[in-house]
Amino acid sequence: MSNWQNFCSIWQRVRYYLIFLAALWLSLGIPGCSFSPPKSQTASSPNPTQFNPTTQRSDGVTINVITQKGVLDVALNRHISNFESLTGAKINMVAFPFGDVYQKLQEDWSSRTPKYDMGVILSKWLIDFINTNDLEDLTNRVQSDSTLQWQDIAPIFRDVSARYKQRIYAIPLDGDFHMVYYRSDLLKNAGLMPPTTWDDYLAIAKQFHSKDLNNDGTPDYGSCMAKGPRFAVTCYLPQLLVLGCNLREQHKEDFLTWKP
Repeated sequence: MSNWQNFCSIWQRVRYYLIFLAALWLSLGIPGCSFSPPKSQTASSPNPTQFNPTTQRSDGVTINVITQKGVLDVALNRHISNFESLTGAKINMVAFPFGDVYQKLQEDWSSRTPKYDMGVILSKWLIDFINTNDLEDLTNRVQSDSTLQWQDIAPIFRDVSARYKQRIYAIPLDGDFHMVYYRSDLLKNAGLMPPTTWDDYLAIAKQFHSKDLNNDGTPDYGSCMAKGPRFAVTCYLPQLLVLGCNLREQHKEDFLTWKP
């Protein structure tokens, strides 16, 4: 497989930016967890941890969690007290600026005495920590815990971002979709169907542009999309890279000289 094909394959798995729980399910507050010190058994044994769904208390156990400062640690802190009351475990959470989290985790989990049991990380980091045998295979835990409601998680996050080689290594915590919202009343009154292509989208936007759509006497826009530098990566770069992968597959060796 060429480097480009390998890149495309990897990108297809991680193209949606999301943040997820990389060990046990802290923020979901799920009972029935058993905890172990960092790298205990998992680093030395290739077999998945056997999970006993009847184990519900972990009194006296402290779980060290690393995440990023800001929205994440604030959101996670809201669930800690409930999780501790359900399991008996104590949560010690440490937050760093986003740009430091990956390096902190890499340094800690590669040391002889790692201190972090869990990490709230990006899905694109998953393979790095799997390859170094730092993450526990959670497949048996997930399949044994009906309260987790695994099938209720959107497939792209459940089956792509949290898995590697058909094994589950993470619990999705947050994920972003690219969605289109539209005024169904406007389309119905105009006899239009919801857009299924970009051409449809642009045609509908053009038809309603500069019209007063909310009866306030002011013309409205036919389309509203996020713009600006910080939206470029999350909104547009994924589509461009996926498009590039698809073009590469369609045109094979002619890709470098192919002109659209």
